[in-house]
Amino acid sequence: MNKFYALFVSLLILLFSAYTTVAQTDASIPVTKEMSLKVFDKVWKTVNEKYYDPKFNGVDWQKVRETFRPKVEQAKTAAELYKELFTMLNELKDGHTTVRSPLLVKTLASRSIPDLGFSLRLVEEKVVVTEVKPLSSAEQAGIEAGWVLTNFNSKPIDVTARQLNVDFDQQASFQFIDREDKVRDVSLSCCSKVAITPVRIAKIIDDNILFLRFDSFEGDMAVWLKEQLSKNKQARGLIIDLRKNRGGKVTILQEILDNFFSQKTVFGEFIARSGKESDLKVGGDKNAYSGPVTILVDKDSVSAAEIFSIALQETKRGTVIGRKSRGSVLLSFVENLPDGGQLQFSTSNYLTQKGARLEGNGVTPDISIDLKVDDLRRLVDRDLERAIEIIKKEVGSH
Repeated sequence: MNKFYALFVSLLILLFSAYTTVAQTDASIPVTKEMSLKVFDKVWKTVNEKYYDPKFNGVDWQKVRETFRPKVEQAKTAAELYKELFTMLNELKDGHTTVRSPLLVKTLASRSIPDLGFSLRLVEEKVVVTEVKPLSSAEQAGIEAGWVLTNFNSKPIDVTARQLNVDFDQQASFQFIDREDKVRDVSLSCCSKVAITPVRIAKIIDDNILFLRFDSFEGDMAVWLKEQLSKNKQARGLIIDLRKNRGGKVTILQEILDNFFSQKTVFGEFIARSGKESDLKVGGDKNAYSGPVTILVDKDSVSAAEIFSIALQETKRGTVIGRKSRGSVLLSFVENLPDGGQLQFSTSNYLTQKGARLEGNGVTPDISIDLKVDDLRRLVDRDLERAIEIIKKEVGSH
């Protein structure tokens, strides 16, 4: 789950991530001082009493209250209120502790978001299009993966800003350099609504290797994965692509892990504020997949995706390839706020069976591969190429 908020802008394109996120503005929604303080007190008190770390990651939580309560009292709009709440919680440096405004809650509940339709990533000081969604306005405008964004609304891209701000219903202009080094000027209107649908890709690639990509540990993802393994029992190896995977539920994580271990296995433990420990484990499946496994990760691999990766890594069950993951793995809980917004906060720390703390550290791949602009522009996937090499080598050695 990603720590971002975009109340004060309508469109936030995160250049350090691999996706485009759009949030409608709360700037036009008024709030009363009474409700703002009621929301603030609920947020502060809940964290004070239930946050997993009674030392608040070294932050003086009482001083935080004294600093931010007067600011919240001055808020005139939902944008101002939630900007202060978000900034306050950001003091904890915790990717699972954040707030969502009532408008954002409704938007997410609708299962559709406004979206320009393309994803950006900052690589070697260049902003590169990594993905264009099918049937999106970006695809219709001819934007392609591998293009480099150079100008936005007639101004050169400032890579230090790390974001582009586009007002809702605004016509935005983009200038790209395409893969043939030609200048491409594109104008897009923000924004068409795009349904939030899970990413699920299953295919046989080079030399009968099964490739699976999914973007969360939610819904019926465990059922889908088990079905793919059952349909492709003759595959010589398995590549699991968890790049851009936002994580999800521990129960789904356990169900997916169970597919790779024939015996009872403990991977780590969740530790609550009270000190109570709860093991992350599987009972084992006699029909578990036994072939070679590689896992692709990057800095957008989050939460359950990180725990899955290090579980296979520490047990020598799989090889992790790519770039260090986000380091955002705390167990969290969501509570409703008085105005219809939501507070998400961390309730348990996680330590692996070997004692590694992933929060703030992430998973270090067995094989690290740096992203290169030239590779992205030529649509070359070095992570995938290396994963195929490893599986072929392992299969060939048996």
